[in-house]
Amino acid sequence: MAEYMPSNKPRARSGLGRLGRQVLWHFSLFGLIALLIMLGTGIYIAFRQVHNNRQSQQQIAQSAASLMDDWFLELDNALTVATQHAGLMDLPQETQAFHLRQVMTQNPAIFGVALIDARPGNRGNVLVRLGGTVTLEPGEPAETQWFESAITMGRYLAWQRHPETKLPIVLIAQVVQEGNQAVGLMVAEAHLGWLDGLLRLLKFEQGDAYLYVIDSEGRPILHEQRPLIFDDQTRTDIEGIAAAIRGEAMPYVYTGLNTAPEGLDQLVVGAYQPLREIPWVVIAEQPLPWVIRGLTPLGIAAAVTLILSLAVAVLFGWRISRLVARPIMLLRQGARRIGDGELDHRITLQGKNELVELAKEFNQMAADLQESQASIESWGHELEDKVSERTRELGQALEQLQEQSQVRETLLRTIQEMGSPVIPLMQGVILIPLIGALDSERAQSVTESLLAGIEEQHSQVVIIDVTGLAMVDTAVARVLLHASQSARLLGAHCIMVGIGPEVAATMVHLGLDLDMGNFRTAATLQEGMMLAQRLLRR
Repeated sequence: MAEYMPSNKPRARSGLGRLGRQVLWHFSLFGLIALLIMLGTGIYIAFRQVHNNRQSQQQIAQSAASLMDDWFLELDNALTVATQHAGLMDLPQETQAFHLRQVMTQNPAIFGVALIDARPGNRGNVLVRLGGTVTLEPGEPAETQWFESAITMGRYLAWQRHPETKLPIVLIAQVVQEGNQAVGLMVAEAHLGWLDGLLRLLKFEQGDAYLYVIDSEGRPILHEQRPLIFDDQTRTDIEGIAAAIRGEAMPYVYTGLNTAPEGLDQLVVGAYQPLREIPWVVIAEQPLPWVIRGLTPLGIAAAVTLILSLAVAVLFGWRISRLVARPIMLLRQGARRIGDGELDHRITLQGKNELVELAKEFNQMAADLQESQASIESWGHELEDKVSERTRELGQALEQLQEQSQVRETLLRTIQEMGSPVIPLMQGVILIPLIGALDSERAQSVTESLLAGIEEQHSQVVIIDVTGLAMVDTAVARVLLHASQSARLLGAHCIMVGIGPEVAATMVHLGLDLDMGNFRTAATLQEGMMLAQRLLRR
């Protein structure tokens, strides 16, 4: 094979070429797609992390709510045991006070207990009070909301602020019954310090996560990272609190109750759980940066993996582009030179692969083209000789055809001149023989000759001999009818002679009515002359 030789034609640019760049682009695109897939996977993992975090906070909120409900049940049970003592309202005051101390002993959170009379005449009188803030003067009507609610419903549970310390306290009341009649109320007041400590113990993760409790109107009551004193401000501006009050699903991310250390609003992930015993809601919130911080190692590992994967993809793409694109560029340049007519050019590639086999095919094609070109040139010379000889023969044939055409045209003119002569037969009788075929031009000539003969010879009878007509069809019949009608206008009769059997059958088949042209017919010219003489003697 001939080595690649430089020529004066434009050389292919070195480098990867279009194919190489395409291969490199596809590898880069593959790396980019992998990047997007891993990015989507990371987003999904982050979403799952947030979802799992919400579930974890939901469990913590449920645990806190359950413990709080148990605590309220303990308060309720302590009062229930005391109110079920027989004849409690009629016991001596010292005995009543003893039972109230038992209530305070059973639950250290209770700091005040009172026994209030609900019987007619003494309604609202405080019989015994140990500590607390419940103050009802004897004989004063008990028209407060909690008193009426407790009497009506048999039980009352609510929270309020301590009038002096402003700390949140719980007011719980139960009816003392004798038979089916409510005769009194036992009221206990408990501070929420124990619940505040419970929230601190239930802190579910290290970091900035926190728990707090709100009432039915959205006021924060307890917070495990804040003092018990709040400003009684409803915080329905916080989406999580608003959703908890309405019983709706928590937003995935929202601005929480706490602020960031920098004093800025902080995005959080939260969950809530309402209490059964009191219309409060426990809310657990965790700052979003803390949730994302747990994904940082995974994100770093994914980023490193993506960068390495993309670098490897680009490197492999560049290497494959070099291995594939350069041989293809040589093939392209060699094919262009062979296509431009350099059939002696050969492409040389090293190695054993499909591209080398393709180069061999190109070289074999060039050799075959060389042989074919030599054969075509030889055959072209032979073809030129044959074409020249054939051209001479065609010239001679054309000259003969031209001569024959001239003879034919002369013959046609002679036939046309002789085809429709006007022949006088006797005084007042002329003959027009029709020979050959009638076309539109000759039909006009026959009509003109007939009319001219009638006028010149003063003929009264015109004999039209159709013995020599080649064909009689509708067009010929119209010509004959037109000629007969024209002759009648000049006062001459028309006689048609020479009608053979075939012509007669054709005219009958075509449905021609010769009476329309006032035709008279005769079998022979002699009979036509006899008929003409009779017409002249009239």
